[in-house]
Amino acid sequence: MCILCAAAAASYAAAQDARMPSPAPAANFIVASFVRPVLFSVAGINIYSYGLLVAAALGLSLVMLSFDLARARIDLDEIQYFFVFLLGFAGGSKGHLALSAVGAGEELTWKALDIRSGHSFMGSQIGAVLCTLVYIRYHRVGTLAFLDVLLPCCLLGHTIGKVGCFLSGDGCYGPPADPARVPWAMSFPNGQVPTRQPVHPTPIYEGACSLLVSLMARQWAPLPQPESAAGRRTAAVLVLYGVERVVLEQFRAHPPIELFF
Repeated sequence: MCILCAAAAASYAAAQDARMPSPAPAANFIVASFVRPVLFSVAGINIYSYGLLVAAALGLSLVMLSFDLARARIDLDEIQYFFVFLLGFAGGSKGHLALSAVGAGEELTWKALDIRSGHSFMGSQIGAVLCTLVYIRYHRVGTLAFLDVLLPCCLLGHTIGKVGCFLSGDGCYGPPADPARVPWAMSFPNGQVPTRQPVHPTPIYEGACSLLVSLMARQWAPLPQPESAAGRRTAAVLVLYGVERVVLEQFRAHPPIELFF
């Protein structure tokens, strides 16, 4: 009797289990094993993916700037300006990193100013723009007319630089992502800041949005512009890039910027 009761109980439990839905299999995600900070070495010298893409960003932005200066009929030596821009770019980046370290309560050392490591896009852009303003004022070029040319080129450089961030896995990826809801979620096991957890590929978001903003500004205010329309491109870039930052801050690993108190 006991055996029959046990068998009946087991059959009932099996029937109940059959009615219950089976658990969904774990969602797959992309393992970006191709991402690595060092692309290759030449004669013992490491070629870094981020550094190579930043160099490409500067080069392509300079080429685009040269074409746009000609379209806008602004007479400046783009090579001379490039070195002015580069000075502000490097100095602003290191200055921003140093100030960030001080603000975080860290000890400021000469290592923070080492040009071989560390980069801040925001700091570099602030430094580059300040040097630019001094340069164009010296050459008596209108500020808005020049910014109309420069800012879309900066966004092109930002786009390429973000590809470098992605390929090096430098840690600016986003927060953890559920692959079931974000099919393009990725892990970066070989990155400079490795993670095996699926996260948002935020550098790709940023690069795509910056490219879109650059193209929209060019389409909305093509060169050359009448003198009365100077600043239209600049306004478009500032507004659209501001919207981009508000949206993308929610997909960054650090705490998002508080907009409202």
